[in-house]
Amino acid sequence: MLIGLPVTSSEEALTAARRLMEKGCKKHVLITLGKNGVLLLSRNGPSAYSEPIYVQAPKVQAIDTTVSLP
Repeated sequence: MLIGLPVTSSEEALTAARRLMEKGCKKHVLITLGKNGVLLLSRNGPSAYSEPIYVQAPKVQAIDTTVSLP
């Protein structure tokens, strides 16, 4: 939403992270990929970035935590 691009894949997330850095993010950008985890991009200098880090989300069994009242 901030950059006007869809983020539906890890490649699009990396493009979005780089654009956010260009728009003024100072040090780190973290983008959620939903059930596929997150992408972290960090700045190493004025125009240098570290290698992107992808962290997979753990597999969990979803449990409905809402309460149904009679």
